[in-house]
Amino acid sequence: MRLTFLGTSAAELYPAAFCQCEYCNRARQLGGRNVRANAAAFLAPDCLIDLTRATAVQAHRFGVPLERIEHLFITHAHGDHFDLDFLWWSRYSEADSDSPGCRESPAPLLHLYAPPRVYAMLYQDGQGPDPDLHRMQVHPLEYGGHFQAGDMACVALEANHQDGDGRRAMNYVIQRGGRTLLYALDTSWFLDETLERISEYRYDLVVLDATYGLCSEHDTQHGDLALAKRALALFMERDLLREGACFCISHLSPHWTPVHDDLTALLEGTGITVAYDGLTVGV
Repeated sequence: MRLTFLGTSAAELYPAAFCQCEYCNRARQLGGRNVRANAAAFLAPDCLIDLTRATAVQAHRFGVPLERIEHLFITHAHGDHFDLDFLWWSRYSEADSDSPGCRESPAPLLHLYAPPRVYAMLYQDGQGPDPDLHRMQVHPLEYGGHFQAGDMACVALEANHQDGDGRRAMNYVIQRGGRTLLYALDTSWFLDETLERISEYRYDLVVLDATYGLCSEHDTQHGDLALAKRALALFMERDLLREGACFCISHLSPHWTPVHDDLTALLEGTGITVAYDGLTVGV
């Protein structure tokens, strides 16, 4: 299993576009791993988790072939994770000459795995994507449901993060090639039922939300460093990590989280890996 982080920032990007706070200015000065795009990931060889315009740019930057993607997992409908207009434009075939960004070459059928709010957006006009025109098939997901995505055995978990219309985001357990991934961005501490489901597996790779970084005094539906450390301790206590497992944090906000260089030094020896754009983890 090989996961490439195509983006690791929270919604405002890192540095935030119009901010001149200490962390944002330092990220601009340092560049490199200290600069982050919106969170998304590529699970080789054919799976993408979340999609925005930034994802396409980052994929080109890191040599990820989006044109070969066959499986697209969406965590939730918020704009820093799912860009519906971009999806429509990029999936149109040349048969629709009115599309400003139409696809003029063949594409593999894209299987899109949709949480409730995302599914509602896709079918808001009552029609939804056309398998021929868009080369796309939508699979509606239910919280706690098992589903198969190609050779991947998956579970859709209810995240502790509102997605609109009373619905919540989704985290995913993905099993492939004898390895198990927990992808849990845009969630605060796990809901009780979700934690029970998480505890049914042992993981080779865990990706957790740490949006608020050093700030643990927040009333949000995101994580922070204290919650990440708490989660790692719980996973170790329950023996949920296989030997050699990688425990990563992502979805980092510049207003609460030090730049990558400083954060990595701060967490040295804790067992927590700070993800950065372009990081590939093989387990």
